[in-house]
Parts: sequence; structure tokens; C-alpha cells
Amino acid sequence: MYSDGTGSVPTPQATTFPVNNINYSKKRFSSPLYSLNHAPLLWLFLPSPNGAWLSDESVMECEKELKRAGIVGPLRAGDAVWDTAVADEMNAGRLVWDGNCLIDLDYSYSHSGELPRYLNSFAFPPSYFHKVIRSTGNPLDQMDISPWSTDIAANVQLLQDKTVAETYAQHSILRWTHRTRFIVHPNFPLPNTDPQLIVDPKWVGTVVVEAEGTNEGLADLLGRCNDETCLTQKVLAATGGLSVKMAKGDAGRVFRILRARSRPGEIWMRCVREKENLVGCIPRFKIARYMDIWVCFLGNGMLYPCARSTELLCNDDNYSLGLL
Repeated sequence: MYSDGTGSVPTPQATTFPVNNINYSKKRFSSPLYSLNHAPLLWLFLPSPNGAWLSDESVMECEKELKRAGIVGPLRAGDAVWDTAVADEMNAGRLVWDGNCLIDLDYSYSHSGELPRYLNSFAFPPSYFHKVIRSTGNPLDQMDISPWSTDIAANVQLLQDKTVAETYAQHSILRWTHRTRFIVHPNFPLPNTDPQLIVDPKWVGTVVVEAEGTNEGLADLLGRCNDETCLTQKVLAATGGLSVKMAKGDAGRVFRILRARSRPGEIWMRCVREKENLVGCIPRFKIARYMDIWVCFLGNGMLYPCARSTELLCNDDNYSLGLL
């Protein structure tokens, strides 16, 4: 007879402790280095002799530090690296792994830095770099929309759009805009990628593209299609006789994601034209060294940081500042 008054062996009860009384099914993974469905951010500490602006040598040293740590193998394209020895201001010291090496951010259209042109944004979710690469409310992405050129050219419409302009007060204004859309299907292969990449499932659905409501804006939109066969006579006549120049190289890849209008299954974005390039033609400038950083004083009083690999091109008509 056992102590429980029965003739059977009592079932042993597992001992529980307060620390084990946790419902793991409701506990979500939390880490300052990684968030689910977002790019991982690797931290390293490597002082830079050039201050907050990482030189080419500093970027190579960061890459060597990753190799010494033995974590280059698991790295995937799109993983972000932050040199914590640099001041934590905007995207200072932040780099991106492109699959082979570390590369700096692109400062052509943003003072804070955006994803470089070597990464096709269609291969990542639209919010993949949110809070990892700090940006404005509507981040910049670089992508190739030429595979959907036929749908883009066929669905172009000139519409009136109501927007809110904020000066000292909010004013509702009407503006003309060219709008088109195309549908992204699952497992769609991305062109010119090695190894072959497919469109991320978060992009599957409708993508709405906006451009300026001018003939030049329409010509820029159609030039991004990079396919002359899709341009019908009706579409060409709508440009007012302007020649549609097909995008070459990395031209026509810059878009701004419109978060306020986007929702699951429908992504809105706007074309960013070459005239918005921050390193385009500059009427007057002066180069000087300020607190261990080379900066460019523009004629309008703005400052622009200059990397060590910056080349100044000037002639009798204008000045231009281009990054190598």
C-alpha cells in the first residue's frame, strides 16, 4: 500500500519553479540587434582616423574585422554593419553587405544616406531596412521596373491629385500627376542578378508608380521601362514630341516609397528624377576641412560632406561634385 492509499504506483509530479512558469507561446523574440523580417544589424568597434566619415581604408578594415571574427560566411546580402566607434548620428558608420564585400550607403539623393544601387530593393521586403538604415518617412529605394514595362506603359494616366502643402499652415492644393500600376506575381525572377533572385513575397500584389504631371515627368517614367517596343504611338504622342530616352546603367532606378498610401498588397512609390540629385550641378562651392571632416560649402549656405574619394569637376559654365 502506497502513501496515497492506493495499490498503484503514484505518478511522479514535475517540480515547478517560478522561473519556469512562463508562457513561452506568448513571449516574442526581442533583441536590439535583430528583429524578425528586418535586416540584422551587426555591431563592431573600430576607431576611424577620419572621424565620423569612414574612408575607403576604414571600410576595408571593418571588413577585415568581420573576417577575423569568423562571421563572413553566414552573412547574407542586405545585412547591415555598424561601426559603433563612430558617433551615433543618423547613419554614420553604417555599411551594408552586398554578398561579397561591405559597401557604403548612397548619398546621391539623401543627406542621411540610403541603400546603395548595388542592392535590388525588390529582393527584400519594403520594410526590411526600417529602423536599421535610418531615413525619412518616405525612404528611397533603387529598383529595376523594366520587366513590367508593358503594363506600365499601357496603364499610364494623367490625373489630378489633392495634396497637403505645409508652410505656416496646411493648405490643400491640386496638382497633375502621371500614375500607372503593374502587378507583381509570386516567384518572379529578377533580371541581371547573380545568383538568380526572385521578388520578395511582400512585394506581391499591385505597385502604383507616380511621376510628375509634365511631359518631362512622363518621358522620365517611360524611360525607366527601358523597352522601346512597349511605347505605343498613343503614348509617344502624349509626351508632346519629347524624345523618350531609355535609362542606361543605374539611371532611372531611384524611387521614393510613399508609406502613407501603401498598404498590404498595394505599394505606392514616386519617381525621383535626376534634378533631385544632391551631387548634380552646383553653381558655387568651397571645399574646407571642418572638425576632421571634408565638407563642401554650397552657394545656398548648405553643407555637404565630401569623402576622401571625391572628385571635383569644373569648367567655365558650371561646377559639379561627383562621387567616384
